[in-house]
Amino acid sequence: MAKNGSSDERLIRWEAGAIEDLDWSPDGQTLLVAATDPETDRNMQLWAVRVDDGSTDLWLAVDGDVGEGRFSPDGNWIAYSSDKTGVPEVYVVSFPEAGRPMRVSTAGGSTPAWRADWRELFYLELTGAPMAVDVDGTDSLEFSRTRDCSM
Repeated sequence: MAKNGSSDERLIRWEAGAIEDLDWSPDGQTLLVAATDPETDRNMQLWAVRVDDGSTDLWLAVDGDVGEGRFSPDGNWIAYSSDKTGVPEVYVVSFPEAGRPMRVSTAGGSTPAWRADWRELFYLELTGAPMAVDVDGTDSLEFSRTRDCSM
């Protein structure tokens, strides 16, 4: 609330099941949430909660759990983890329209994180080893071969 008593805060009410992860878009207009649907209590999926109108949309649903969604610094891509193949892997997909997901990890992975200039993506291999891939492109992404970035 501002000193003069005015406020531009809005309350967004949303009935979700279990919630595990949250990430804000760089422009602050979308909250990405990994949550279960309270009606089905199915797997974790990615939901987009829009600040401007309070809408909540099931943004990315696959067989298996989806989580750890992280916006790229430019807001055009989301890195996330999913166990849809039976093993957690790291994927990247376009935003706001989810295109075809691109798998980034090669031997399992979780906990994706973008470098501030979005030219590199980091994640943890299933063994806990930190891994990295170089990111190239603007309209479409290309990834270098995965490399171990531990010291």
